[in-house]
Amino acid sequence: MRSRVVRGGWPAVRSRVVRGGWPAVRPWVVRAGAAAGVVVAYFLLPLDHLGPQRPVLSWLLFALILPWGGC
Repeated sequence: MRSRVVRGGWPAVRSRVVRGGWPAVRPWVVRAGAAAGVVVAYFLLPLDHLGPQRPVLSWLLFALILPWGGC
């Protein structure tokens, strides 16, 4: 894409849009909330019911939590 030349011979400079306020902070709040939720769940869930005794439940819980870890 060509840049437009303005009076004086210099190309027009496009200003970069900088997000501010809530749209910029929202992804960080969501990630922090997900991390806090995982930590709280770690201490509140009865983890002694997981493991080799119930492999399907263990893998299902792991599969449900996995997408939140990558955010």
